[in-house]
Amino acid sequence: MVSFNDAASGQDAEDLANLLLTANGHPTFCTRIYCPNNAGSWRESTKAGALSCKYYVALMSNGWQQSNECQVETEIILNRNAPGDVTVIPVYYDDFDVA
Repeated sequence: MVSFNDAASGQDAEDLANLLLTANGHPTFCTRIYCPNNAGSWRESTKAGALSCKYYVALMSNGWQQSNECQVETEIILNRNAPGDVTVIPVYYDDFDVA
């Protein structure tokens, strides 16, 4: 699963998900790819992705930090990470932690 703020890193998230799938055969949940082509709530789809992914790639920009949605999905991941059910891969952008 790729966690991202669309305004800050939407294209990067889409490119990464496509790279992981097409170049390496790893199905990757990314709302920017999944949601436009599937009916239903993007929040429910994101929650399902966070509850079932093996890897969580967080594109950590200032926009990501300030997104309540990103923080909610990260909380799900943190609860799964405690028993070791998911691997977290943080990617820090230059503007991370800028007020």
